[in-house]
Amino acid sequence: MNNIIELTREVNWYRPYFINNKYVQSIVIYKDNEILFSTNAGWFEACKEERLNDLKKVYEYCFLNDIISLKIEEPKKANKLNLLRSDNFYMSTKSYNEVRYILYLNADLLKFEFLFESKKEYDDGQTHIYKICKIIDANNNIFYISQFKESQYNKKYFKNESLAEELNKLLNTNIFYYNNAEVIENYFKEKFNIK
Repeated sequence: MNNIIELTREVNWYRPYFINNKYVQSIVIYKDNEILFSTNAGWFEACKEERLNDLKKVYEYCFLNDIISLKIEEPKKANKLNLLRSDNFYMSTKSYNEVRYILYLNADLLKFEFLFESKKEYDDGQTHIYKICKIIDANNNIFYISQFKESQYNKKYFKNESLAEELNKLLNTNIFYYNNAEVIENYFKEKFNIK
């Protein structure tokens, strides 16, 4: 077994983890040449176990807290991306005119497990989908981590989808209109005699 290190912040108020005198830009969990999870940030956010059932019903940021510290097998410096490895490693990247690291953590070493997807619906018709997964660090601490997966537009805001298409044609655009759906619907019903 490799050395165990504590993955933590340099200072309390700055969220990214800090390893080998550099900030972590993003974290990737991988296995067998596949990316299973990525943070797009230099730290993990986690939910307490007692909030998991709430998170299944609706995704809420207030259920999450930053993981300030976790124990991992010491990552090695890598110059070439190879997701067939079975260890933790990091690679350099440039961000904000400084060198930072992308941290690659092997899923087996973290006992990574996908649990479920959670959705958050917004008034404007968007639905954000998040992956909720479980990891266990080298000290056997359990964390339930969250990853933004995708954003969808809810087409229920149009009783007749052709109305959105007509609006795009009229305005020579290619966007999904979800605000003021009733106003738009009424406008097109009158203008194009749509029922």
